[in-house]
Amino acid sequence: MMIKKTMLSLLLLFGSMSYGQESKMVTGYFDNDTVIDTLYYKFNIDSANGPIYQCTMIRSDKKEKLSFDIGVAFKSFQVSNCGKGCIETYQWKTGMDGFEEYKTYKYCKEYDNWILKKERTLDADGKEKTTTHKKTITGIDGREYKK
Repeated sequence: MMIKKTMLSLLLLFGSMSYGQESKMVTGYFDNDTVIDTLYYKFNIDSANGPIYQCTMIRSDKKEKLSFDIGVAFKSFQVSNCGKGCIETYQWKTGMDGFEEYKTYKYCKEYDNWILKKERTLDADGKEKTTTHKKTITGIDGREYKK
């Protein structure tokens, strides 16, 4: 009987771990053309960079796969389409030190990357801070570009 309980516990543990590792998917006109693209993202812990979301975009016009990582602070994260050529990320944490963070990226053909345009953060007290990025050029993958 004890062995059955142990086996059941292990099965539930491994099942919940694999469930948490599922890829999520979002579609949209991410690279600013007229063909729908598909973006898959999955949580992972990178030994060098900490928590990340591994992203794979399949560009339908070229059947091309583009892979990049987005660094995050917590596992609570989602990606959405915010219009043509636009990706928005949303990250949150609940509790007394909780926050919500939105980042808006616009596609730039010159860099073949999504460039950070705006960050909006709400803290647990409801204070809002908005930052627009005009002086720096930072890609969705964290890559810095010279102006």
